[in-house]
Amino acid sequence: MKTLFFVMLFALSSTISFANEQQSGYLQANKIQSDKLQADFTQLYTDLKASHINLFANVSKAQYDTKYAEIKKQLSEPLSPIQAQILFQQFVAFGNIAHAYIPFPDAEYTEYREQGGTAFPIYVRIKNDKWFVSEDYSSHGLKKDTQITHINGKNVDAVFKALRQHISSDTSDIAASLLEFMLPKYLWLQDLQQGAVREATTICVVNDEKSRMLDVKHLTRKELQNRIDAANTLASNLENKQQDENTEKLREFTFLSSSVAYLKPGPFYNAEDPADVWNNTDFVAFIDSAFESFIEKGAKALVIDVRNNPGGTNSFSDPLIAWFANQPFKFTSTFLIRSSVHAKHANQSRIDANPNGDNAVSLKLAQAYESNPAGTVFEFNMDKALPRKDKQFEGDIFVLIDRTSYSNAVSLAAIVKDYGFGKVIGQPSVDFATTYASMETFTLNNTGIQVGFPKAHIIRPSGDTDAGPVTPDVVIEHINLDTLPEILDNL
Repeated sequence: MKTLFFVMLFALSSTISFANEQQSGYLQANKIQSDKLQADFTQLYTDLKASHINLFANVSKAQYDTKYAEIKKQLSEPLSPIQAQILFQQFVAFGNIAHAYIPFPDAEYTEYREQGGTAFPIYVRIKNDKWFVSEDYSSHGLKKDTQITHINGKNVDAVFKALRQHISSDTSDIAASLLEFMLPKYLWLQDLQQGAVREATTICVVNDEKSRMLDVKHLTRKELQNRIDAANTLASNLENKQQDENTEKLREFTFLSSSVAYLKPGPFYNAEDPADVWNNTDFVAFIDSAFESFIEKGAKALVIDVRNNPGGTNSFSDPLIAWFANQPFKFTSTFLIRSSVHAKHANQSRIDANPNGDNAVSLKLAQAYESNPAGTVFEFNMDKALPRKDKQFEGDIFVLIDRTSYSNAVSLAAIVKDYGFGKVIGQPSVDFATTYASMETFTLNNTGIQVGFPKAHIIRPSGDTDAGPVTPDVVIEHINLDTLPEILDNL
């Protein structure tokens, strides 16, 4: 094994391509001066402390102060915008709360890929701290569930620890579930921060108790697509396996059998129009059309599929639930909010952006912010959503979740389970129903970096204050939609 390790180190030296022209551009262009970086970093910590519902929930103030001093030392020289973004996100992610984060630099990554940049072509499944191949588009044809023990000379525990520094997550399980979708992206980000872009990655795999080292050539987007097409595999998304409009519908409804309807609501925000992200008009029309079809065609059961769902807001999910709820409902039993300048401003911006819309909740929040000075925490009494007064769906409800159900998708499952509206099936979520969420944002003055923070502590409808996942009523590890109606018959 020791011989294998030295062979791996030798191979590593031939696979690293130091900052090419494109990467050098990211690292050198528009450098931000040290004084502006330090001013923004001070603002970042100050505003997080003032706005975050509980910044020190998982990490002590002393630990955060130490991290602050450590990163501030790295701001003595000018940095490019993306370098600052990466470093500042590591600071935010240090708090181990998923809804506090600086977004991944998707624009830069997309540009890199569109200009022929290559990426690691293997996706993994992480279980009990072990890494297994889930999809391999390299030339090696690794079988599914082949174990990967090392990447670029480091064991996967060390790799996970390094990559998790970039990921905001309450637990290692949440970080692992995100890496399963975005491993190529985060390996690129890690390389970028280190000033080197790899054209190949060395991995050590174990199969049939035999270890072997492989040099995995990175692929361009076109090469990856060709591999996917050749394998006759659905390309759900080339980079992070999220839904792609060309290969998988963002939202859909259909029938799995003559009596079992299927609804994939998609994200609970207006993903089709990022400029008007909280406008639910088209979403509600889609949901209404789906339920009208289910009722007209006599569906006896409905599967609501919120797997691989990033979540969103209850203004989207409540109209869906209203089609089958048999009593008033809300996504929380207790909703605690920290009043802050940034939360107040964000709320007012929503009102101003849509003055003629349904702003009942935002207007109520505006009054609460006026009554509760910045820095105080108050309980916000959410009005319950009402079931539809006229036509409703009266069949059995099954909500399908898995490890990739997040945020409001998990809240929907919790509502259905806690109110007894139906059954939850699938895998336990890794995201929490009782959680720090209801995210708002503020912008750093000099870099323009946008920072997300959770303004609220949300307690699930059951009143359980312990942070934890939604556990399905019926755990089904692997779901096949073709055979699901038979399983539902037995339930």
